[in-house]
Amino acid sequence: MMDVEVESLIKTLPERLKKGPIVYLKKDSVVFYKGAVTTHAYFVLSGHITVQNPHSNGNIYLITDMPVGSFLCDLEIMSGELINATTLVAQTDCMLLKFTASDFLNALKLDSEFLFFTSQQLAQKMYKECYRLGDNLFTNGLDKLKNYLVNSYCEKGSNSELIIRKTRQVIANEVGVSEKTINRNVKHLVDQKLLEIYKGKICIKQLHYESLLKQIDN
Repeated sequence: MMDVEVESLIKTLPERLKKGPIVYLKKDSVVFYKGAVTTHAYFVLSGHITVQNPHSNGNIYLITDMPVGSFLCDLEIMSGELINATTLVAQTDCMLLKFTASDFLNALKLDSEFLFFTSQQLAQKMYKECYRLGDNLFTNGLDKLKNYLVNSYCEKGSNSELIIRKTRQVIANEVGVSEKTINRNVKHLVDQKLLEIYKGKICIKQLHYESLLKQIDN
């Protein structure tokens, strides 16, 4: 039985796209890899997708998340550059509606309202990314880590505490700095009593979150 919210999302799509198969992904599954040929577009019906940019030096940078209602591969198909620009990974269990690149492109050509909706969504994504990149040019490693910790607590924490069960290297890749920078700044935040270490993992409590948030806001 399909969820009511999912059904309402599908109803916003042109008729041809509504008939696409539904794909179910487990957490940490790869939707597609950077550099692969773009053959399909997707529409996120449930869950969250992480957009990653892997580099030849082995580093993997977390760019953004794609929530419910997002299109995947719209940039590649609308630009005519049919090579995936990023790697997409399921951050949670996900449900996606899948359709061919040609069906997606034809729907854009034939349905002006759908074209406007998709173009507006793509423009919003590009605006947010440009804004983020501009901020990052002037943000040091410590502030990047603080932002990362606050966002992590907001997304997955509770009113008690959050233990980030990731290696320092993974955190460094997601923040976009070196592991050495992460280790140095974690030690600094521990010394400032802005976080704790539990069995080698970063632990953020409500008090830590509130203090970090105040520093970011200032």
